[in-house]
Amino acid sequence: MIFAFPLGIVQLMRSVDSRVRLGSVITLMMGTLMAAIDSSIVNISIPSIQASYRSRVDDVGWVVSGYLLAYAVVMPLTQYLMGRLGLFRLFLIGLSLFTVGSLFCGFAPNLPLLVSARVIQAAGGGVLTPASMAVLTSLYPPQKRGRVLGLWGMGILMGPAIGPTLGGVLTQHFGWASIFFVNLPLGVIGILGCFRYVRVLKLETPERHPLDWLGFIAFSVFLIALLSAVSRLEQSGAFSIPTLGGLTVAFLAVGAFLVRERGRNHPLIRLGIFRHRAFSACLIVTFIRAAALYGGIFLLPFLLQGVLGYTETQSGVVMLPGAILIGALLPFSGRWCDRRGARGISMLGLFVVAVSFFVLAVVGSQASLWVILVSMALRGLGMGLLITPLSVATVNSVAQNEIAMVSALSSLSQSIGGAMGVAGVSVLHQFVKSSLQAAGIGAVAAEGVAVQRGFWMAGFLVFLSLIPASEVPRLKASAPAVGELHA
Repeated sequence: MIFAFPLGIVQLMRSVDSRVRLGSVITLMMGTLMAAIDSSIVNISIPSIQASYRSRVDDVGWVVSGYLLAYAVVMPLTQYLMGRLGLFRLFLIGLSLFTVGSLFCGFAPNLPLLVSARVIQAAGGGVLTPASMAVLTSLYPPQKRGRVLGLWGMGILMGPAIGPTLGGVLTQHFGWASIFFVNLPLGVIGILGCFRYVRVLKLETPERHPLDWLGFIAFSVFLIALLSAVSRLEQSGAFSIPTLGGLTVAFLAVGAFLVRERGRNHPLIRLGIFRHRAFSACLIVTFIRAAALYGGIFLLPFLLQGVLGYTETQSGVVMLPGAILIGALLPFSGRWCDRRGARGISMLGLFVVAVSFFVLAVVGSQASLWVILVSMALRGLGMGLLITPLSVATVNSVAQNEIAMVSALSSLSQSIGGAMGVAGVSVLHQFVKSSLQAAGIGAVAAEGVAVQRGFWMAGFLVFLSLIPASEVPRLKASAPAVGELHA
């Protein structure tokens, strides 16, 4: 990845009309890189945050799932905000909010305030990825998007590459609060880059229209009620009033949302876009993949630190090779997708990721260092083959005027899937561990079994996503004509 990234920059310079475009790509990469670093650093520090606040696993899970939930709530507003603010101001405001939220996270004195600060981060972070993708797809034609999205994605995934190691070192030597302060210099650099490069681009933005506030409220209630119900399963039980009440509210809210959106001139989400089979398949794969990956990565530090006795720094170093492998493969997978289509390489990536989770599920507390490294390498290989082709297939499956909506829906699907995955595995983990300890099993042994069950769940979900992945276009997708999706 060290050599591939500069080479990609040189190739990109040859394919653009101006260095301003290159500067804009790097600036967009810087903003989303900050969010990527934050995600990977937080995961490695979850056990330390849990110990600091003396909280349950399913409670501290809100540090991750609460962020993803708030991130998902912001997503449907993206297209409306693009029309109202324009791409430059939207990206700038999002980046500024994320930077301020990071500052508040570092000073949070208790878990509720930390989760609240994470919501502020999400309010900004929720618009960064779709705004970035909207800028990039407006600058480059479909036949060149694989390369530029691969380069952009490689820059983003430098965050997960350095995040666990950096987070482990910072947490062990300076405390978990320092993991949020590392975002501040990146945020400042990104904001300066916005004024220098993104501001001078003449970017098209969607037509302004009124926001469907009732639809937005119904959709937000649906997401909050659903995740709250799932997160209460272990504490309250499947048939308790809090759980059943939350699921009932979620069902009613999503029903009201669908009724509200049908036939509106300016809906929050254009439901007609789901008639496109390739796009729907990509979205389902994105959802399941995110549920499995976020859930599995949430559990990994508990295996490394709670069962195997690794320090935070050692845990971060163990995760580093796999993350580097992801970044190294992104340019290759982008070029492959441009030439041969996304289906085959996406399905191969999903299969390899599933195998990586099954390896950890089988060995569990008996895992040696080499087994963990092999599992991380398999995960990196699978993700490196999957990320860019799935992104390209998603944006190429619709018309140019639908890309902003599609980018937001893709990020929304990933956020909801990730939040559900973290909530699901944390509830399963807490339930298994509590049941085993009540039966007289030791805490470390119970932790090991609970983590194994979570990895089985994650691997099965990824394997299940091979079914919708078979509907991803085999050949390069050509964007449908404007209005085709609404026929």
